[in-house]
Amino acid sequence: MRKGSAVSGLNRMRYGLIFVAMFMSFGHHIDHVIRGNHVGWLLTEHVTPFTYSLGVYPLIFLGLYLYASGRVGPGFWAIVSGSGDGSVLTSTLTGFSEVTIEKAT
Repeated sequence: MRKGSAVSGLNRMRYGLIFVAMFMSFGHHIDHVIRGNHVGWLLTEHVTPFTYSLGVYPLIFLGLYLYASGRVGPGFWAIVSGSGDGSVLTSTLTGFSEVTIEKAT
């Protein structure tokens, strides 16, 4: 791939959009931590949807690695972002974010 080619510009844009989305997601998590609402394990003793949503960061880094090695393409990112959107919509619209999942004793 030549420097300055359209393909390298497209990859720069993709990586930029991925990092912007990740930064916004991280900001959203930090906002919940600062306000102290809808937080879960790591900060409280209960497992909540917040706890599961932290799994997006390893998924993004795995995706970046797989994308750079040519193993996944734009479809991977569409599935990851669509799943994240569905999770946010489900927890917001159904009130599932208020539910805590008790630890088995």
